[in-house]
Amino acid sequence: QLQEHIMPEMMRCEMMEPILAVLRLRLGDPRYVLHACIDPPPVQAVEDALRRLMTMRAVEGNTGQLSDIGVFLADLPADPPVGLSLIYSLILGVFDKAATIAAILCQGDPSALSVQDRDLPPSAQLSPEDMMFGYAVSDISDHAHLVEVFEQWDRLYSNYGPQRASDFAWRSGYNNRSLLGVRNTRRQLVDFVYRKGPALATTTTEAPAVKQWQLLTACLAAALSPKFALHDTGKQAWVQYTERAKIDRASRLSSLVKAAREPIPHMEYIVYLERYARGGAKGSVIRQCSVVDPVTIIAFSVCFDLLYDRQANEAFFERWMPIRVSEALGVILGTGVRTAIDMAMDIYAQALNGRGLELSALDYIEDVRKLLCEIMDGVSVHFGKRDRDGNMLSNRVPSP
Repeated sequence: QLQEHIMPEMMRCEMMEPILAVLRLRLGDPRYVLHACIDPPPVQAVEDALRRLMTMRAVEGNTGQLSDIGVFLADLPADPPVGLSLIYSLILGVFDKAATIAAILCQGDPSALSVQDRDLPPSAQLSPEDMMFGYAVSDISDHAHLVEVFEQWDRLYSNYGPQRASDFAWRSGYNNRSLLGVRNTRRQLVDFVYRKGPALATTTTEAPAVKQWQLLTACLAAALSPKFALHDTGKQAWVQYTERAKIDRASRLSSLVKAAREPIPHMEYIVYLERYARGGAKGSVIRQCSVVDPVTIIAFSVCFDLLYDRQANEAFFERWMPIRVSEALGVILGTGVRTAIDMAMDIYAQALNGRGLELSALDYIEDVRKLLCEIMDGVSVHFGKRDRDGNMLSNRVPSP
């Protein structure tokens, strides 16, 4: 029996998606449109969501209208933070795996078994290759684990058919229906991004596999951080989103999370920062940066190893940034991004040669952050050139 008075959906849901829909349909100021609803959401929730969207570069602060990134997020069939992680992954060249994780976040954790799937064989009877996959890298990371599981399941599904894939999921302790849903959702996300930005969607980084996971973690930590993804309407919505979008399960995490009595949102973000904060210099940089925006998180993750690796003999963007991505951006944006990349490489070369030792780590991170912001602006122009009717949505043009 339902409660006599239940909280309306408008009071429980995240406001970023409704605001994007209102702006995309050009219905007017979302504050007034949402206030006119039968059960209007809290005013503070709308204001907080608008502020997050501005920080995410989805809404332009001076006009209150959708930016080109906002158009992309409004059209993408996923939560705005998940869509933002895809944009970051395109920039850093790790879109393929990011699309899988985005599909998992949209569809739900495939390790959550249905009632029909709970009659599993005892783990002692499973052969090692049929047990749940180990971590893809030597980090505490469920997203790497789930990508590995999905890729193996998808290979079996494509090469040997649904029954073989279903058997694998059953033996490994995963929900086959969820994995099938992830496959379909992933195809929709990939098709959408290929239509919006084909030049970026086809680029991949040349970084080693471990560093690719580092870049991917940066995308997730930046887009799914509590600053942008937490609900404003109480514990119920908080827990609901946590269960849907969690990346690391508490049973596989460090003592920091195991000691928590309540679910902690966005586990990977916490573990990511905790891992870097264990050392003195690393923790110092993290605390001083204070993680004021998602691009700073990415800048820190991408350049951290180089800040303390004096043995490196290759320039920053030759090691970590995908060359093909920078070339694609150069074609899309003109010479502006190439000039910024050259400047960043010069700064790094000076630091390696000992001539830039007075350059603090924070100054270097800030330079990289500014560069990534410029790239984000360029990608924004590329994503949102025209709306569904073919009309121009932005008067901004690439740098000459």
